[in-house]
Amino acid sequence: QIAEANRELEVANDELSTAKDETDRILELALAAMDKYYFDTSNQIRELPRGEPLFLQILDRAHATLKKIDAIKPNDPRVQHYQAYSQLKLAELESSHGRQDRARAAYEESIRIFDKLLAKTPRDRVAKANRGLAVMGLAMVSHRDGKLAAATKLENEAFAIADELMAEPANDGGNEKSDLWLYSTVARIRARAALDRQDPKMLDYLQKSVDAHRRLAAALPDDSQAKTQTLSAELMAASVQILTGDLPGAEKTLQQAKDLSPASPDDSLALTRLRGLVLTELARVYRRRDHVAAAEAEYQEALSAYKKIALASPEILVIHLEMARAETELARTLLLAGKK
Repeated sequence: QIAEANRELEVANDELSTAKDETDRILELALAAMDKYYFDTSNQIRELPRGEPLFLQILDRAHATLKKIDAIKPNDPRVQHYQAYSQLKLAELESSHGRQDRARAAYEESIRIFDKLLAKTPRDRVAKANRGLAVMGLAMVSHRDGKLAAATKLENEAFAIADELMAEPANDGGNEKSDLWLYSTVARIRARAALDRQDPKMLDYLQKSVDAHRRLAAALPDDSQAKTQTLSAELMAASVQILTGDLPGAEKTLQQAKDLSPASPDDSLALTRLRGLVLTELARVYRRRDHVAAAEAEYQEALSAYKKIALASPEILVIHLEMARAETELARTLLLAGKK
């Protein structure tokens, strides 16, 4: 009888393990599906003509879902990681759209959940890096709200996390990429803060920002967001080089930015716009250095990028302004060169 009972217990344990495995797989599939819908698909919808209202509806649903998901498995680390990281992504989307109150709430919730995770696993580098991104995002929101003391305190906290992680690079490639996301973001914000304050180390911070983003782009060559952030960092550095009269340096920086991201039909509108801005700045540098033919080529390529966005989303007014400015500068360049 004891032997029979043991066999029945083994069968029951096997069935329980199988059921648990199936439940775990269903949970992971559900989290992946929600991530795809709320973030990847919503970004694609945003770039469709007049897709903005639907994009905002999806963000509103994401807020509601994340509040309910705790009930699925409240103490499951996978659910907590998903919640924390999703709140971070949600905050970034809300911030980019100008809904700062919603962004602040999401950043704060992301930090709260990451703190809970790190209390259990303090050596979790991915959680620590993403918490650093959330802290830096909250600092940016505080800056926009005029809460400068709070923003400075948050910035310093994010700087400390980034320095700690980058002082001891992880052996695991996946973790190292998370470190690079944090470090490049912090480096860019630190450089912008230095510009705003006219910090004597501003050029040093700008170069560190560019170097960090180039490392990020090299580590994630197919990641559109990594390319977008890298182009943004290169553009900021080149703008300062132009202001300080370093035209050869600006030309080199902008040419590297252009080479980093050759035009592709699959580019997002954000990446296409940044590429257009890089090409326009490169054309201005060539014009100031009297390289008329090179300036004309860059202006024409920039106009192609702007026209692509204007056709896809005619409601984006800033693109029409940037396109008109580039057309005017091109005409003036050709006129001064005697080509019109």
